[in-house]
Parts: sequence; C-alpha cells; structure tokens
Amino acid sequence: MEYGIQMFSLRDIARDDMEKALKIASEIGYHGVEFAQFGNCSAAQIKGWLEKYHLAPWSSHIMLEDLQNDFAKTVDFHREIGCYNLTICCVIRDTKSDVEAAIKGINEMIPRLAEEGMTLHFHNHYWDHNPNRDNVINFQELVTRTNVNLELDTYWLCVGGLDPVTIMDKMKDRVHFIHLKDGDGGFNGRSLGQGATPIKKVHKKAEELGYRMIVESEGCNPTGPEEVKRCYDYLMSISK
Repeated sequence: MEYGIQMFSLRDIARDDMEKALKIASEIGYHGVEFAQFGNCSAAQIKGWLEKYHLAPWSSHIMLEDLQNDFAKTVDFHREIGCYNLTICCVIRDTKSDVEAAIKGINEMIPRLAEEGMTLHFHNHYWDHNPNRDNVINFQELVTRTNVNLELDTYWLCVGGLDPVTIMDKMKDRVHFIHLKDGDGGFNGRSLGQGATPIKKVHKKAEELGYRMIVESEGCNPTGPEEVKRCYDYLMSISK
C-alpha cells in the first residue's frame, strides 16, 4: 500500500526549504505528494526534486480564484511538474450568493481543465457541512449541482457531524482521494490512531473502494517530520 502526504503537514520545513521537506517525506516512506503551496520555487525545481526523491505529484491544493485569475499560469505550472489533479481547498460560502458563484465557477472550470487533460476536485472542511447564514449547506449544493470530483477529508466529515464511511460509500466513484486525519473531535490535531476518528474503519473502506489515501496532520507535534512519521508508522501497523 502506498500513501501520500499533504505537504501542509510539513509546513514548518517546507515554508523555508521545500527540497528538504520532500526529502523527509520520501525517507519516511511516502510515495505521493499533495502540494499546499510552492513558495518561491519554480516548476523546474519542484519537478527536479520530485524526480530526485522518487515522489509522484498526486494532487495540488489551489483556490478557485487561481484558475479564474490566471488559468494558463496555473495549468502550465502544474503540467510542468506532472500534476494533473487540481483540488480546490476552500470556497467562500458565507451566503447563498457566495455558493452560487462557487458553483458557477466550478462548472466553468471542469470542462476547461478537461481540455488540458486535468481533473478538478473539491476538498471539504467542517464548515462545508453546516448551514451558512442563508441556511445553505455548501457541500450538499456542490455535490448535487456540479460534477466536481471529491477529495474527502474524513476528519472534517466527522467534525461536521457525518460518518465518513457512509459518505465514502455514498459518493463512491466521485471520490479519487481521501485525507486520513485525526484529532480530538474539535480543532486540535492528533496523530493517526490517537484521536476520535475511526481511522481503521476509514482505511478499510478506502482500501475496499480503491481510493488513494493522503495523510494530513494539523499538529506539527512537536515538529512536522515527527508527526508524519508517527502517522506513517501507524499506517504500517494496520496495513499488515
């Protein structure tokens, strides 16, 4: 079983030294990478480091505005590093008009990216499962009114009051990736297996459905490398 790492988990290293962060991820045993940002690194640098440390660029978190403001630049950068899965990590959802604008933007970008050989995904947060001030639930609107693929953050599903295994079963082919994440049931992160998320059940269902699993750690406790190493060791213990 191969696992990916969301580079936000190594933000304490990556913000100053992306190459070092990628090297650490590879040495721990991760095979896939999901980027959160690139700092001042060029696409050529990122591509070279990925090749050097034998890491595959599974996905990249972007904002919808990145595509709307400079579609060509965003696409060209990701094509150069070999990343063809773009994942919207956040949309404004405070009001009904916010959600309508997000739906319109996502529906416009899906076919444009398809023409470039790329796919668009949406990553949920806990607030996407709760009514906004206009009583609109963002996640519900997005999954019923767009064809966007899903990257399910299984921890934020729990915090949002949903059962991740049930949602994975329901969404099935719309899901290409999941985030494996753990925490205290609120906003404090924990290493995998040390919190409130039913990690073993989530892992088993993801394996059954053939989803790629990406580790994301909120805690950096006491450092990002130590946190993601504990997470990887835990996954090895339940993958045997």
